[in-house]
Amino acid sequence: MATIRKDAEIAQARSNQEISEAQAAADKASNEARVNADLDIAQKQTDLAMRKAALKVEADTENAKADAAYEIQKADSAEGY
Repeated sequence: MATIRKDAEIAQARSNQEISEAQAAADKASNEARVNADLDIAQKQTDLAMRKAALKVEADTENAKADAAYEIQKADSAEGY
């Protein structure tokens, strides 16, 4: 009877160990997926910020060209009078 109980306790301990190992592996995989998702989000946010900055430079350049053209036209008009 003691042998049966001992074998059952060993089997239970092994089962608990396997469950713990499986849970640890699942936790690790979940954490890796979360980290990869966070990295992907961070990269996309960086890409968006860079694109916004490039668009702002483009808009500022066009505004500067328009302002310069206005000043030239204003100067030409002043000379004509």
